[in-house]
Amino acid sequence: MVESKIKPEQISGTAVTNANIVTDLYFNDALMDDETRAHSTRVGWYAYLLAKQVGYSDFGSRQIMKGAMLHDIGKYKVPDHIENKPAKLTAEEYEIVKKHCEDGLDVALQHGLTNSSETDTVYANIILRHHEKFDGTGYPGGLVGHEIPREANLVSIADIFDALLSKRCYKEPWSETRVIDYINERAGKSFYPELVDAFNKIRHALIAVKRHFDIHSTTIQHPADCPSQLAAIMVEQNIYTPFTLPHMGAAA
Repeated sequence: MVESKIKPEQISGTAVTNANIVTDLYFNDALMDDETRAHSTRVGWYAYLLAKQVGYSDFGSRQIMKGAMLHDIGKYKVPDHIENKPAKLTAEEYEIVKKHCEDGLDVALQHGLTNSSETDTVYANIILRHHEKFDGTGYPGGLVGHEIPREANLVSIADIFDALLSKRCYKEPWSETRVIDYINERAGKSFYPELVDAFNKIRHALIAVKRHFDIHSTTIQHPADCPSQLAAIMVEQNIYTPFTLPHMGAAA
């Protein structure tokens, strides 16, 4: 596979990112269908909780959440007959699917992602690197261990958590216990071991979010509303989190 021309881990800076990038991409029906947007929303909410548990500031956790909500934007280039195939993909089809990371970064760059913002670096790392694995067997770069941006590996846990718990055209949803066991088994293989530790400490909160969305609509009005809505879910389901969540109306 040809590597993307942009190396997001080399992007640095302190300028404020274009505030419209996330909403422009997230609500773009040409880039996300309803199912992808629903999955991406849930992944963003899990990622926010994981980031808070790991120790990111609320601002940093929100940026990881927003990047997570864009992680699959490159899938718009995957043909429907492959994306919706109710069987195992061929090797050739899998190579097409794997390109969604680089295609996602390319479309984000076309919509205004720059090399002048640390927030943009987070978004770029998540979009391009969320399928890298700790043991080096991931894609697109085959990065090993802590070469993988931490925020990207955090989103990888959130992504696989939701994918396995959800019904897909090619599989039934896994049980919560089976998913938790799988993520723990992949510590040091797919995931940073310390991120799996963080996952275990808040897995009940993550499960509460998934159960909530099994009943209620996933698509939200605006990504900035996520943290306060998460707080409401934790109160509603009497779930304790070892960190503070913002109340309704908190600033993004």
